[in-house]
Amino acid sequence: MSKTTQRKAILHALEKQHPNEKQQASTRISHHLNQWLCTHQPNPLGAFVPVRYEPSIWDVLINYARTHSLYLPKFNPTTQCYDWAPYTEPLTTSKFNIPEPAKTCDAPPRLNACVVPAVGIDAKGHRLGWGHGYFDRLLSTAIPHRIGIIFDCQRMSDHIKSDPWDISLTGIITERQLFNPI
Repeated sequence: MSKTTQRKAILHALEKQHPNEKQQASTRISHHLNQWLCTHQPNPLGAFVPVRYEPSIWDVLINYARTHSLYLPKFNPTTQCYDWAPYTEPLTTSKFNIPEPAKTCDAPPRLNACVVPAVGIDAKGHRLGWGHGYFDRLLSTAIPHRIGIIFDCQRMSDHIKSDPWDISLTGIITERQLFNPI
């Protein structure tokens, strides 16, 4: 099955998700993420601002940023890619209508962990994104903990064809639990 077909099937399932069900699942995902953060204490942490169909974990991230360094993607109009930027309020709106920090970094941070958005994730930790590769370019094997944040319905039994530039995730948090890919 092609990535486009896989993406469409998952997005269709997410569209059918009842708002109350989504909120309850997001609450459980936030709980699991908070437990993981308290246990591992990554500093600095890379993350994302949830949009569209993504689990609502923003409150956990804001709370974590009170005592730890948090970095978010910021669109760079010169390179037409995202770079990491330190979280500061207020956030501004990027080219793609995604909230982002106003200021950039002088040098890329050496992240200890990154929570990663995805449309779907397979059992081996291969990630299916939105199809443009923006977040993929932020990931690196130098980041020891790469944790996908998804609803359980986004876990894929089908294998996701990985390309040479794809970076596998080291963990997946859903409303059910934390999974470690095979």
